[in-house]
Amino acid sequence: MLEPVVVKATTLEDAWFQLIKECVEKGYVYTIDQGSYAGQKRKQLYSALVHIKYPWTRPLAPQMPPSCPINPPTTDEKIEEYFCEYLMNPKLLPNEEYRYSTWIVPQVEEAIKKFKKHGFGTNQCCINVGDSESAKLDDPPCLRVIDMKVVEGKLHFHVLFRSWDLFAAFPENMGGLELLKEYVASEIGAENGELNAYSAGLHLYDHFWKLADLRLGKTSSE
Repeated sequence: MLEPVVVKATTLEDAWFQLIKECVEKGYVYTIDQGSYAGQKRKQLYSALVHIKYPWTRPLAPQMPPSCPINPPTTDEKIEEYFCEYLMNPKLLPNEEYRYSTWIVPQVEEAIKKFKKHGFGTNQCCINVGDSESAKLDDPPCLRVIDMKVVEGKLHFHVLFRSWDLFAAFPENMGGLELLKEYVASEIGAENGELNAYSAGLHLYDHFWKLADLRLGKTSSE
C-alpha cells in the first residue's frame, strides 16, 4: 500500500538520513519512461513531507561517520556557490535555459518589500518557480513553490518539489534554500525559523541504491 511519509528532523543532515531510510524501505520502484535518466529505475516515495526544526545548524552539508566509506554528496562551499549562482544570480550561461533565480530573484525582492511595507501578517509572500512556457521544456524546474510565513516573529519556509533527487540534490537544494531563508529573514528583521518541504516525487536513482545502503550501514548481503 502506498502511504505518505512524514519526517520530523532536527537538522538538514538528519532529514537527509531519515528520508534515505524511508525511501529504501518504503519506496516503490519503476522504470523511468520520460525525464532524467530515462530507461533507468527509480525508487520513489509516494508522498514525502519533512519538517526541519534547526535547519541553520552548521555544517549544512551532510557529514559521513567514520564507518561510512562514501564521500558526502556536497560541501558547505558548494552550497554557498549554489545559493549565490543558481538561486540569486539570474544571468544565464550560454547552455542554460533557466535557473531557479530566473523566477526567484524578482519575486523574493517583491516579497521583502511587502513584508517591510505591510508587516508580517500576510499569506501573500509566495514564490512560483516556472510558468506556462516552462512546461514545454525538456527539463522543467523541479522546485516549484517557496512559500514564506512569519509566525511569532520567525520566518519559516514551505517548499514544494515536483521531482527530487534525494541522494545528490536534496542536500544542496535544502542548504541553498536555508541560505535564502536566512537572507530574507535578515532583510525583513525577522528571526530565522524552520524549513519544511514536500514532494510527491522524492526518489533514489538506481545508480545511488548501493551508496544509499552504505550510508545506512547496510552490506550488500542485507
